[in-house]
Amino acid sequence: MKIKLTDKQVEKLLLEQTIGQDHKETYERLIEPFFAERKALLFSVFCDTSADDVEQLQLIKMQETVLESMRKHFMHFIETGKMAEIQLANDKQEDEE
Repeated sequence: MKIKLTDKQVEKLLLEQTIGQDHKETYERLIEPFFAERKALLFSVFCDTSADDVEQLQLIKMQETVLESMRKHFMHFIETGKMAEIQLANDKQEDEE
């Protein structure tokens, strides 16, 4: 027997689901294209950079690291929203049984 979610838990999950959906829409519409463009530019600069230009290579790596950190930030909220959606669906399914 599963334990029924409280109203407060359902409210929190609904909020997480909404935040996740908002982040997903923003990511797909604005952030993902920007990341793809920026990563392509960084790769092009990397290919044109001499192996002896350590400062430039470090700068490229730092920028790539920042982009990845931002992507992970968005993915955290998107994945949390997906998990909340699953929990809510499971709770609803249990109510119907």
